[in-house]
Amino acid sequence: MRKFEEFCPRAELKNTPAIRNQIIEEYAPLIKYIATRIHAGLPSNIELDDLISIGALGLIDAIDKFDMNRGVLFKTYAESRIRGKILDELRKLDWLPRGLRQKNKALDRAYSKLGINEGREVSDGELAAELGIDEAEVQQYISQAGGYTMLSLDEQMYDRDGSESGTLSDLIPDRENAGPEEHLEITQNQEFLKKHIRLLSEKEQQMLALYYYEELTMKEIGTVLGITESRVSQIHSQALFKLKKAMGRL
Repeated sequence: MRKFEEFCPRAELKNTPAIRNQIIEEYAPLIKYIATRIHAGLPSNIELDDLISIGALGLIDAIDKFDMNRGVLFKTYAESRIRGKILDELRKLDWLPRGLRQKNKALDRAYSKLGINEGREVSDGELAAELGIDEAEVQQYISQAGGYTMLSLDEQMYDRDGSESGTLSDLIPDRENAGPEEHLEITQNQEFLKKHIRLLSEKEQQMLALYYYEELTMKEIGTVLGITESRVSQIHSQALFKLKKAMGRL
């Protein structure tokens, strides 16, 4: 994939129709790749082609808003915009069945009460007792609930007592209009997040690296780590929960 700067050595050129079309054509496979990964965890009534169309709008938005002077790779910026556009549209459609949404919330509350954010892993028996289900049902429960983890900006976070403590949108600064102090805060937040990723268990760090950097599927990660796909889903859910709780303390 060619770099954005190869097509557009000067910022004003991105408004040239011919150059914009070249950029869109070059990065079109990125749209399909991201849409396909998201589609894998969605109900069957959601069409992949619809996600690709929405993702294309995210790419156009990335071209319009990309600032070449910020030192960020366009590919990285475009991935964020494409994924964000698709997820925002899915949230508007309220695609997640109410039962699964309730399972997600119940799982978060259970993790909070069991102290998972303090660095320990919980057993299936502990989760079963907290969720009020049979231990044999835990892996299926987590697979269903954790498989739909999409980090909605409106998602509620929970304290140790199970009470709501705000949403993820409360934690996100306005990058586009940020001044020097805000940029410093963003940098500090990034360092804070890196620190807490290093505090995760070795297996959690491996899972995050394989999923978000190597971009393997849950099934492929299970093969690499020698565990079941549902166990990978549980580790993924636990790791994201810990990071969300850590960021909540900011």
